[in-house]
Amino acid sequence: MILDFFAAVGIPVVLISTYTQEFDWNYRMFPFNLWESWPEGLVLYMENAEFERIPDILLDLRIHYLNLAGNPIVNVDQAVFMASGLHLLVLSGTAISSLPQSVNVSAVSIYALYLFETNISALPLRMEDAEQLLEFMDVMASFTPTIPEELVEHYLHQVGFTTSDPRIVRMIALAAHKFVLDVSHDAMQCQRIRAQNPANPSAATAATATSSASLGGVPGGARAVLTTEDLATSLREYGVNLCKPEYYSDVAKEA
Repeated sequence: MILDFFAAVGIPVVLISTYTQEFDWNYRMFPFNLWESWPEGLVLYMENAEFERIPDILLDLRIHYLNLAGNPIVNVDQAVFMASGLHLLVLSGTAISSLPQSVNVSAVSIYALYLFETNISALPLRMEDAEQLLEFMDVMASFTPTIPEELVEHYLHQVGFTTSDPRIVRMIALAAHKFVLDVSHDAMQCQRIRAQNPANPSAATAATATSSASLGGVPGGARAVLTTEDLATSLREYGVNLCKPEYYSDVAKEA
């Protein structure tokens, strides 16, 4: 099929296979119906041609490896980095001097970008983080958060946030897991400080609770007992303020 296509459009053939395509030509554009004849997942070399921009038709082919080194390409559109299936992109020896600034890193599939002998001195910050983010996504896939992802999806839906990417849900679940751990750890520190401060009016209550807990036969001494005040103090450090309802205060005063 590919041989027939090349014969029909008059493209010179250098090396052809069902996976790798290599050309040595001076074409500046592709036929508009190229996607009908080429398979997906190609490794495509088009070095030292006359392309001044990356053909849009290539972005629909789900190319795996695209080598455009030596072409007089001046600008690279944001759509190139958002192309589905593109993992390796070579732009070495081109005339580009800048890259798109507003790229959605979470949607970028490129994990190798070659820019040797170009006029680019630095990558946009978001693109510098892209590789690190992709690596984090791979590592994250091997961890199961304590907070069920179904629960996270439920509350995301409650606040009007929807996504079709399960990686985002997993990331939010892990972030919520870490937040709970951090708050619990800080609340424990507050409890220890409170228990060691005799001048604190609630120290007696803490001591009583601790003594009661120690009767349970806990090895190594008494175990700590967290209170609402410990949790409220910890949450305030993260900008979360607990507001007790009126009946809570009234009951406490009557007691």
